[in-house]
Amino acid sequence: TFQVAPEAAREQIGEKLLRLGRAVPAVVKRGPALGTYLLAGSLVLLYIGQEVLNARLPDIFTPIGRLRPSDAVAAWMQGVPGLATAEAVWRHLSYAFVHGNLMHIAFNVWVLLDLGRVYEARRNWGSLLMAFVFGAVMGAYLTGIAQPGQVQLLIGASGGVLGLGGALLADSLRSGLASDRQLTRSLL
Repeated sequence: TFQVAPEAAREQIGEKLLRLGRAVPAVVKRGPALGTYLLAGSLVLLYIGQEVLNARLPDIFTPIGRLRPSDAVAAWMQGVPGLATAEAVWRHLSYAFVHGNLMHIAFNVWVLLDLGRVYEARRNWGSLLMAFVFGAVMGAYLTGIAQPGQVQLLIGASGGVLGLGGALLADSLRSGLASDRQLTRSLL
């Protein structure tokens, strides 16, 4: 608690620790939120690759209709019937790296950067990545439960970003700091 507390709260927490006969730990300074920036950067680079693919290759005619090349790849990754595919677990995560348009990727990356930097400052890049992956996989799983027997057409990193927001909310709920009560209200 002492290490992740805002500077203003550290003094009070340090005094409480000393009254309890405990040592005040050294504050670990964290660097920039590299995990957040790498994840956001990978989303942007994959979107650019998706748009380059669409610009360089002609539309593809499939049993489900005419598709842009990136849409055909996304449909294959999601196991859409009518395309050669096999049931694969990885499709429950791969959809998070395909986006519909510039506005879609922009909002996902914006919220990822906002929440990711806060969460990574509290935890670490591994926790950030796990929260993102868990959110994306659970988004696909819960969509399958909500739409049983239907083809799942999932696209975008929203599930992963919401998983990250949920992890940040859980982390702030466990803390008793006043600043975390404000963070909880903001997240809700």
